[in-house]
Amino acid sequence: MSDFQEYMDSLVITIAEKRASRLSEATGAITVFSGDEIRAMGIRNLSELFNYVPGMQSEINTTIDGQLDYTIARGSAGFGNDFLVMLDGQRLNNLHNNTASLFLRFIDVRNLARVEIMRGPASSLYGSNSIAGVINLITHKTGKALEVSAGSHERREAVVRYHDSRTDADLSWGLFYSFHEDDGERFVDFNPHSSFNGIAADQHPELASFRDPRTGQDLHLHLQFQEKIHASLKYQNRELEDYYLYSGGILPNVNRDETHSWLGSLAFTHRFNAALKAQLRFDGQWAEREGLHSPLPRGVAFAQADHFFGGPIQEYRLIESKLELEYDPEGPSHLVFGAETARAENPLATAQRNYDLLADPPQYLGEIVTFFDESQWFIDNQEQRTTGLFAQFSRLIRTRTKALVGLRWDDFRYGGNHVSPRLSVIHKPSERHVLRFIYAKAFRGPGLADLFEQNNLVSQGNPDLQSTTVKSYELGYEFISSRLTFATHLYTAHMHDVITLVPNPEATPGSPANLFANAGTQDTQGLELSAQWLVDDTTRLKVNFTHLFDTETDMEAAAGSERPEAFIARNNASVVLHRQWDHLHWNLNGYYRGSMEALERQDGYAVVNTRLGLRATDRLSLDVTVTNLFDEAYASPALGVGLGTNPQGDVVRELPRHRRWFFVGVQYRFSDP
Repeated sequence: MSDFQEYMDSLVITIAEKRASRLSEATGAITVFSGDEIRAMGIRNLSELFNYVPGMQSEINTTIDGQLDYTIARGSAGFGNDFLVMLDGQRLNNLHNNTASLFLRFIDVRNLARVEIMRGPASSLYGSNSIAGVINLITHKTGKALEVSAGSHERREAVVRYHDSRTDADLSWGLFYSFHEDDGERFVDFNPHSSFNGIAADQHPELASFRDPRTGQDLHLHLQFQEKIHASLKYQNRELEDYYLYSGGILPNVNRDETHSWLGSLAFTHRFNAALKAQLRFDGQWAEREGLHSPLPRGVAFAQADHFFGGPIQEYRLIESKLELEYDPEGPSHLVFGAETARAENPLATAQRNYDLLADPPQYLGEIVTFFDESQWFIDNQEQRTTGLFAQFSRLIRTRTKALVGLRWDDFRYGGNHVSPRLSVIHKPSERHVLRFIYAKAFRGPGLADLFEQNNLVSQGNPDLQSTTVKSYELGYEFISSRLTFATHLYTAHMHDVITLVPNPEATPGSPANLFANAGTQDTQGLELSAQWLVDDTTRLKVNFTHLFDTETDMEAAAGSERPEAFIARNNASVVLHRQWDHLHWNLNGYYRGSMEALERQDGYAVVNTRLGLRATDRLSLDVTVTNLFDEAYASPALGVGLGTNPQGDVVRELPRHRRWFFVGVQYRFSDP
C-alpha cells in the first residue's frame, strides 16, 4: 500500500448495503482487515482480532457452559449476544443464547480472506442480534498452501488450504483444514487471594498440575458453479479441559467441554437482466456439546460426596431460508429487499449429574447419571420461529451526498414483532473529508435459554420475555489523504427492555436464585478514534482509541453478580506497527484495557505481541510469533457468580489469561501468492 486514498477508493465491501460498494462511501462506521494483515499480526482466533476494533472489548469467561470468549461492543450489556457474526453471509449467532461462541468456540481466522465489521445498530438489514454491530467473515476462495507450526506448552498446529477450478466447466471448489492442540498453561499461582469457594490451593497439591489444554479442528468445503450455484459445508470441533470454572470447581481431569458444529449453505442466484438479480438461500446449523464439571465442593446441600458433578448434553438445530432481490440500474440508485424465515430448537437438552436435583433434598446417585426424562432437561423442549421482511434504498444526491433509508419488520414466535428503521447520510465536501450521520433502531429477540431454562439452581427462564430494543444516533468524520487517514465517531444509544437475570423474589432453598426478565434500560455515550499513517513506503502505523463517556443501567444485579457496567472498561486502545522490507516483515501490535469495577485488584493493563516473517522464496515463508511479549499478568472479569470467594468472603472475578507464548511456523504455497 502506497496511497491511502487510492486504497480506500479501490477497496470493495459488501456489509453496509449487501452489495459491492467502496469503503470511502460506506454508510456506516466500518473496519476492514485483510487475511494478510491478520496473518502478519500473528492472530489465531477471532476474539483476539476484536481487540483491534474501535469500540470492542474482547474477554473470556468460564461457566457451566465451559470456557467461552465474549465481546462487549460499544459498552452494550449483552456480552456477545448483541452483535451479529456471519461467515460468508451465514448467521453464526444461535437462537439458544444469541451468541456465536456457545457452539463455535474461538473461531479460527486462518481461512479468512477479509473481515468486515460495521459498528452500530443494523437490524434494518440484518434483523436480530445486530444491536451493536455486524461482522462478516469472508473465506478464501483461491490458493494452495500447507502450514505447520509449534509453540509453547506443546502447541502444535497444521493448516491445509486447497482451491482449484475448471474454467471450461465454470466450476470451482476448495478445501480448508486446520488442527491445533496444546497442553495448556499452569495457572494455580495466578491468584493467591482465592480459596476457590473452600478449596484452598495450599491444601490441595494436586492443583499444582492444573492446566487448560485445548484441542480443535476446522474443516471448510465449498463448491461453486458459474455464478449460479454455491454450496458449502463447515465443521468445527473444540475440546477444552481443566479450565477455571465458576464457584471454584477446579479439579484436574474433571472440568471438560466438547463441541461439534456443522454449518451448511446452499444458494441459487439468477440474474434477470443487467439491473435485477435474485438469490434464494438455505442455511443450516447443527451443533452438539457435552460437558462435565465440578461447580460446587462438598457443602450442606451436597454432603454425601466430595463434589457435585454435572454438565450439559445438548443438541441444537437451526434452519433458515432467505430470498433477496437486488435492483441496481446504471445510475445513482440502488434497492435491495427480501424475506427470511428461521426455525430453531433444542431436540436434546439434558444433563449428566451425580445428584438428582429435583429431589428434596438433592439425592446422591452414587455415580454420574444421564437424565433423558424431559422433566430433568435444563431447557424446555420448545421451538422458536422467526419471520423477517426488509427493504433498503440508497441514492446518490448530486455528486457529493448519499442517502440510505432502510426498514425491516421481524416477528418472533416468542418475543413479539419489531420495526427497525435506519437513516444514513454521507456527505463529502471534498475528496479528503467525509461526514456521516446515522439514526437507527435495532433489537435482539429472546433466546431459547432466556425463555425456557429450567431445573437450574442459578437461573430460571421466562416465556413472557419481550425483545431488547435500542435507539441510536451517530455522527462521524473522516479525513483521507495519501499518507494519513483519521476517523472519529460520536454516538449515543438508549437500550430498552434489557434481558438479564434479576433476583428471584420468591426464591427458597432448592429453587432458582434468579429469573430472566426485561429488567430495565441502559444509556451509553461513546467516542471512537482511529488513525493510520504511512510513515514511508515500508512502514505503516495504525492507532485506535475508544472512550465511554457514560454507560449506566437502572437494573438490579442478579444474586451473586454485579450490574453490567462493572464489567465494562471505559477506555480501550490498540496500536499496530508494520514494517515491510523486500523479503522480511516485522509487526508489533498491542492493546490497552482500562480498569473495570469488577476487577478491584487489577488496574488497566497492556498486552503487546510481535511477529517476524521471512519470505525465503516466492513460495516458502518462515515466521516467529511472540504473544504477550512482556509477560503481563492480567485477567478477564468472570461474569455471573464469579470464580469463588477469598478468605474475607468476597467474590473473586480475576479469570487468568495466558502469559507469554512463543510460536515458530513455516508455510509453503503450491501456487504463486
